[in-house]
Amino acid sequence: SSTGLTVNCANSDLAFAHIYENSQPSSAWTSFHSNHYSMGLFGESLEAESLYRINASNTFMGTIGCHAGLNVADAGLISDLDLVQGVAFNGGTTIGSTAYTYGSSWGINYTEALIADFTDRFLAADGQSMGTLLQTTKQAYLASRPWFDYLDAKTLMPINLYGLPMVR
Repeated sequence: SSTGLTVNCANSDLAFAHIYENSQPSSAWTSFHSNHYSMGLFGESLEAESLYRINASNTFMGTIGCHAGLNVADAGLISDLDLVQGVAFNGGTTIGSTAYTYGSSWGINYTEALIADFTDRFLAADGQSMGTLLQTTKQAYLASRPWFDYLDAKTLMPINLYGLPMVR
């Protein structure tokens, strides 16, 4: 909010779903439990179909929810849409993980640190494209590690950009 942006906060999956569906924000940052077709708990979640129905043109969604960026074949599943498809079909952009995401009990680390740095860069972007922002964020994460362990690899590898990388 210090940058002049309007900020709505939610502390539950259901509250976030209502805010997202009713206000159609230009960006959303989440850390809810996820799978490839919904964010949040069953019955209290924002599902891919809801994102698809909302005009997500020029919308950005960044999430550290596990598997929120996982693309799964559509046949015979609970949903025919992935979360990223729900945003991308209407022209939006998503950054999400295809795997489990990681945090730390001793402060912000791993996926939390990567997305926190991306958020700082996003707010100060000054016209940089989303693809460039994610690339430089991943490079800075790698350069900042005193040692590189398996959790660092599991942080960097599954985070992907879905949408057009030249979007600003």
